[in-house]
Amino acid sequence: MSDRAPGATFRDDELDLECTFFGQHPVQGEGYVMGYPSYFRAKWNFWHFTVCVSHKSSPVIATLIDPPNDETGFFECGEYRGYMETEYFGTGLDASTMPLHVAEAIVRACAHRCLDALTSGDGGRGP
Repeated sequence: MSDRAPGATFRDDELDLECTFFGQHPVQGEGYVMGYPSYFRAKWNFWHFTVCVSHKSSPVIATLIDPPNDETGFFECGEYRGYMETEYFGTGLDASTMPLHVAEAIVRACAHRCLDALTSGDGGRGP
């Protein structure tokens, strides 16, 4: 698979996913999952993916909500509800320099799990 250039947008109609990557050091991406704003960031040796499931607005919202811990799943941050995943990736600066096709694969997998959680019956309200 060829790598994408920063600024490239990918879409996945099956997941109702759209994401535009920008920058490296860190690798970042903003977009939407089912119309909900999403944000991906890979820096140092870990990455995180956040979706704001309570507001359908600008992806900037997903960059501003702050999960209380590093546990995968739903969380609340003031008036916002979100879904978050994070994971270590290599060592040193490996995440900061990950190829964009790897970041895309991570975003797709996270979006799939987020959608599964949203449609599992709790409506994004978490446990």
